[in-house]
Amino acid sequence: MAVGWVKIHRELWDEYGFFSQPFCKNMAWIDLIMLANYTAGTIYKRGITVNLKRGDMGVSQEELAKRWRWSRGKVIRFLDELESKHWIIQQGNNVTTCITIVEYEKYQSDSTTNETVDGKIIVQGTNEKQYLTKNKEVKNKKDNTGAGAPPAPVLELKAEIDIAFDQFNEWLNKNAPRVRKLQQPITVTQYAELKKDYASPARKKLLFDTLMGMNNYKTLLSKYVSAFSTVNSWAAKEIDKNPSFYEIKNKNESGKPEQQTPREQQAATILNAI
Repeated sequence: MAVGWVKIHRELWDEYGFFSQPFCKNMAWIDLIMLANYTAGTIYKRGITVNLKRGDMGVSQEELAKRWRWSRGKVIRFLDELESKHWIIQQGNNVTTCITIVEYEKYQSDSTTNETVDGKIIVQGTNEKQYLTKNKEVKNKKDNTGAGAPPAPVLELKAEIDIAFDQFNEWLNKNAPRVRKLQQPITVTQYAELKKDYASPARKKLLFDTLMGMNNYKTLLSKYVSAFSTVNSWAAKEIDKNPSFYEIKNKNESGKPEQQTPREQQAATILNAI
């Protein structure tokens, strides 16, 4: 396994062809590291000041989708996957999404090895000199090549859930865009739970009606934060009124197709991925 590391200059962005093709996931990860602030600073989004620390970046999912030539759904899934691995932290607000690289110092440390004195390696840091013996350095290298070394960025997700989640988000963008604008939109993990919990025709229609109702609710964005929690909370009120009708397993003992109203057919078609 290869050891050691290299720094990448941001001038790479200016090289011909860097943005000419859709990014792979490894390139997207490298781009995030390059986008992160080297020092604390301030940016302005829609006239509002956003303070960022070293290792932070204030970039929206739409901006990343444009940079990487991805769908917004794919960006969301990628960021959620990185967060589940504790590589990044996402903090959304009304202005933008703040992404923090968890181990930014590991990728952008200022330390460089200069010289050797009396059998010790002098490492120049930003604030002080640190001294590491050769034996300790060799031991550290061995430790980083064993089973305990950080795993390589293998971030592939199942194609089936990817396609279904994309279809779901495309429908939301067209028919319930205000649901997508909540501070905490539905993640791919939460979508998988919806897929499981709203599988029957009755529940599928309930989910459709709930999402449409949320979109039409005037104070949705000011009153609610999490799309997933709001969907379940609203739907639970209807389920409690008629629990037998909304049983998770659909009871159709005759084996014949159920007659559906036009609205039920629309819900079944639109939310077929669920």
